[in-house]
Amino acid sequence: MRIGGLMLAAALTGIGLTGCATTRYPTMTGPSSAELAGMTCAQLATEETAVATTERQIAEIAANGRAADGSTPILYSTSRPDADRAIQTRRAALSEAAAAKGCSR
Repeated sequence: MRIGGLMLAAALTGIGLTGCATTRYPTMTGPSSAELAGMTCAQLATEETAVATTERQIAEIAANGRAADGSTPILYSTSRPDADRAIQTRRAALSEAAAAKGCSR
């Protein structure tokens, strides 16, 4: 009985440590059409800046294992391609909305 308990404790510890070692890449959700329709050109530019910042954080985490500012993302993906794809989707939606509103860059 004692050996079984030790093995269980070791297995749970290993699982716990593995969960802590997972790389988390920040990601963003795609904006809704209603959200985009309500944004001004200045707000769209601010969102594009946030996208660029998040993209830099993804690159920092890929290179160093963590963001330069030490932050932990609220929304995250454990897969870098998923995080990159979400960022590109948001960037494209913001660019289309800016073009539709006639915003200058």
